[in-house]
Amino acid sequence: MKSSSSFIKSNIFNFLLVFMLVLTVIACTAENGKSKEAEVTVRKAMQEQMDSWNNGNIPEFMNYYWRSDSLKFVSKNGISKGWEKVLNNYNKAYPTPEKMGVLFFDLKEVRQVSNDCVFVIGSWNLEYAEKPNVGGYFTLLWKLKPEGWRIVVDHTS
Repeated sequence: MKSSSSFIKSNIFNFLLVFMLVLTVIACTAENGKSKEAEVTVRKAMQEQMDSWNNGNIPEFMNYYWRSDSLKFVSKNGISKGWEKVLNNYNKAYPTPEKMGVLFFDLKEVRQVSNDCVFVIGSWNLEYAEKPNVGGYFTLLWKLKPEGWRIVVDHTS
């Protein structure tokens, strides 16, 4: 027969074990909620980017890029560094709404990888009335900045 002392120790141990498990579940649920919130925010931002593009507004489209000389955009033409350079590249390649076409994103994966970073994999497609459509794939690294979630690295093919 167990002594009352060992019975109490056993119950305290079980209580602490269950308590730690409950705290772990609460922490994971809270973190998962933050993750989902960040993912929803980035998805919404990408929809706003698409809408801006389709309204012929490149500067508004660029609002979600980090306005910094450290922004990196990787494409078949190499690496462009800095917000102004990326804006100028877009303006040069797409000088009119007709040249911009209609943009569609298909987000394959949107995943928060840390408290302040979201990783996105997707495809893009530009549809044109007068010429063949073009498209490709992208990977984006979004980082939480004081002004909100911003793209800090864009690799588009």
